[in-house]
Amino acid sequence: MMNGQDTTVPVWKLKDLGWLLDGFAARVGHNVRAVLASQDGLIASATGPLSDDDRARLCASAAGLLSLGRATVQAASGDPAGGDVQQMIIEHPACLVFVMAAGAGSLLTVATDPQADPGRVGHEMTELIQRVGEHLTTPARALPEDQ
Repeated sequence: MMNGQDTTVPVWKLKDLGWLLDGFAARVGHNVRAVLASQDGLIASATGPLSDDDRARLCASAAGLLSLGRATVQAASGDPAGGDVQQMIIEHPACLVFVMAAGAGSLLTVATDPQADPGRVGHEMTELIQRVGEHLTTPARALPEDQ
């Protein structure tokens, strides 16, 4: 907040965050494909060699993974409140996929070649989110009022 005003911009209102993701991809290398999305799977920005359909599917599936992660934590911990899942990593012979909470209501998903160093990718994701995460919020959408 500055001068008592909230300066947080919902991620879906930002015109182009591609430059953030492009810089991230350049630092990490390893054929990075990254998407920034709302936690319900709506794309805000992307970088890397993905078709529009693949970007949309990556956003939707990452949102589903975070939801499954929350349910898993709730079941495993016995705490119905569970808590927020901070990060999930999928290892596959073709790629590594990282999903990380990125501000209130937003997530960052990154896919790399399998040779990438998971520690470095996770560190770069954390650095990006710490630098700009407070501005990457996606408020919950209100349901239309009954008419």
